[in-house]
Amino acid sequence: MAWEISKRFTVANQTWFLWVDRHCGAKPRWALTSAKDGVPREPCSKGSESQSEAMQRLVEAVTRWIRTLRVGAGLSQEEFAAKLRVRAITVSRWERGYQLPSQAALSKIAKLAEKAC
Repeated sequence: MAWEISKRFTVANQTWFLWVDRHCGAKPRWALTSAKDGVPREPCSKGSESQSEAMQRLVEAVTRWIRTLRVGAGLSQEEFAAKLRVRAITVSRWERGYQLPSQAALSKIAKLAEKAC
């Protein structure tokens, strides 16, 4: 397989890489891996047929991180949203995996996480 990095994501001090193999037949294969010591790890599986299926692991990690941070800070979704200057329904969508935060929102969340530590 000829895996190539398609995208790089950083969430909560964890770097993720979306990989694509366009040389395995008619349809490309997709995989998501995390970095180990800052170095991307090449996929060791066959991957998924869809990009969204491969991205599901990232979505699950982001939703878990946001909810853990908010609950750990003792904040309601409304209070957390106010700190980020977004609507409470947006926080709810993030926590349920229906929507991912923008890069700007992820930066704000990371700053809140630093203050909480």
